[in-house]
Parts: sequence; structure tokens; C-alpha cells
Amino acid sequence: MPGERLSAEQVQLSPIEGQVAGGKATGEMTTHLQDGFRYEGKLDLTGVSVKTLLQEAQSNLRVTGTLRGMLSFEGTGPMSTLKANGHAEVDDCRVEDSNMLALLSTVLKVPELASPDFEDCRIEYSLANNVVSTPVVALRSQAMELTGKGRLNLVHSTLNYDLKLALAEALLHKITMPQLRGAFEPRGDGFSEIAFRAYGTTDAPETDILT
Repeated sequence: MPGERLSAEQVQLSPIEGQVAGGKATGEMTTHLQDGFRYEGKLDLTGVSVKTLLQEAQSNLRVTGTLRGMLSFEGTGPMSTLKANGHAEVDDCRVEDSNMLALLSTVLKVPELASPDFEDCRIEYSLANNVVSTPVVALRSQAMELTGKGRLNLVHSTLNYDLKLALAEALLHKITMPQLRGAFEPRGDGFSEIAFRAYGTTDAPETDILT
């Protein structure tokens, strides 16, 4: 049971412990009652099943793996007032039915890009005014890496990302268009990469990779 400290000014719960999607959540939360309602807190997550978490959130995203991460948050009311920041890492990460990955697979004509298995996925993020900013996005496997940064508007589902796609030689040579394959620059570590923009909406993303 969490410890509780009550007063006319605030309610503090510390520590908070619970089960989340097969994993564990620990942290603390304080609700301020004086001079306007507001709340703040932080959570640490370990061993969370991403698939279960997304199912419980009724999300259409299909991602599997085991998540660990940290979240700090504060607000004065509903979702529109929420501010947050933190980071998350997913081990044995597999992404399925991603509109962005499907777009890359179609543009490059490499089917393996549509549902890749990543050894790890890492993201750093902040949330304010219904916009998620991600200064670090890194999805890595032995054959493919997708890294970059950007912003996602949760109200309009619009996105604007600067990304780099890196492919190992085996995948790179599956690109049949010589001009497009030649646009990838060798990194010297067995990967070749190309920088591009991703924009549009989460349901209908677009990219300038062909230009």
C-alpha cells in the first residue's frame, strides 16, 4: 500500500507500487489543493509488456517487446494541461502494421522493412500542449537502423520528423533502383544511410526520400 500524507494544502502518495501490463510501476504523486488544483509525480516502469500495454490502451499500434522507462509529469486538469518528459527502452522490439515503415518498404521496394525485428528501441520525449517532442528516436537491429528526432501533434495526428535510415549491405542491395541505392552513403561500419523527412499524418505519412 502506498504511504499517504494528508494536509489542507496537499495529498502525497509515496511510494506508489503497482502492476502494469505484466510489469512493475513504482513512483510517487503529489496533489496540491491550495492556490489552484495541480498535480505532479514520477513513475519508473520495468518489465512491461508493450503488446499488453497497447491493448489495454486500445491503441491500433502493434508493437511487441519488454519496456523499461521513466516518466515525470505535472498538470492542472485534463490531458490538454498535462506536461511530461521521460525516456523508454524496449528490448526485443518488433513493429508491425506501422504506416511509416510500410511507406518506406513501398518506396524502397524492400518488403523486409515493413515489419522488422529490432534488438532495441529507444526514445526520449517530452509532452506539452498536446505535442510530443522526441529529441531522440533510435530503432536498431543487425540489418537496419532508424534514428532521428521530431514532433507529433496528438490532437491533429500530424507529424514532422527528421530521420536517417541505415541499411546493412544485404538489405541495401535489395533496392533495385540504382539512383536510389546510390543515394545511401556508406558509414564505414557496414551500414549505408540516407537522411529524409517524414511528415503528414500518422494514418497517411509522407516522405521526401525519393527526392
